[in-house]
Amino acid sequence: MKSRTEMGDRPQHQSNWWPRLRHALVLLIATVGLIGLTSCSLPQVRAEDRLFLDISLDFLDAYELTTEFEGVPVGGLSGWVYDRPRDRLYAVSDDRSNVAPARFYTLKLSVEDREGAIAIQSVNVESVTTLTENGEPYPPGAIDAEGIALSPRQSVFISSEGAADAGIPPFIHEFDLTTGELRRRLRIPDRYIPQEVDGQPQGVQDNAGFEALTICSGGFEANYQEPFRLFVGTESA
Repeated sequence: MKSRTEMGDRPQHQSNWWPRLRHALVLLIATVGLIGLTSCSLPQVRAEDRLFLDISLDFLDAYELTTEFEGVPVGGLSGWVYDRPRDRLYAVSDDRSNVAPARFYTLKLSVEDREGAIAIQSVNVESVTTLTENGEPYPPGAIDAEGIALSPRQSVFISSEGAADAGIPPFIHEFDLTTGELRRRLRIPDRYIPQEVDGQPQGVQDNAGFEALTICSGGFEANYQEPFRLFVGTESA
């Protein structure tokens, strides 16, 4: 009959060293990991440095646009966005469909070098796109377009302040870039909708709603389907 040692069992003094060694190795790895994390930690950044970036603007030039294009007034240019692949600018008018139907313009900007400085050579209006819903332009007073953002799916998002005094809420809608037809409405949180709650006014007030609008996406390649983020700012609290 074989002894316990011959059958593979270790003596007591040998069977206890492995758990202790394993514990020591785990402790050593954890300590090294903590040291590595400490040495690779992000630098401390003040809140002011995050909120106020070191960015400045320099005035380059000015250009006076035409006041009319194909019988449509050119004016009230509230929001602008640049289409890099097409090298075009889109500008939305804040005309509440009073002078002409709500619309955005497509413009071509040309610059030149003038004595070592960038100068505007020309800004030409190429087209006017009427915003429509079910093929119909917006009636007077139904929209107060302010911001415009170009999306990677051949569309633009447009923000409207609405008209709180007339019971018209603000909105953010997506429109087809080519036709101007409404594609979809984004749901607006209730806290932005002008209304009374327990006798107290709530939501954005008249002429103080959605203004600035921009988009953050991963790219603008053809058929780009990845999610993107839309940012909008109100004119007042």
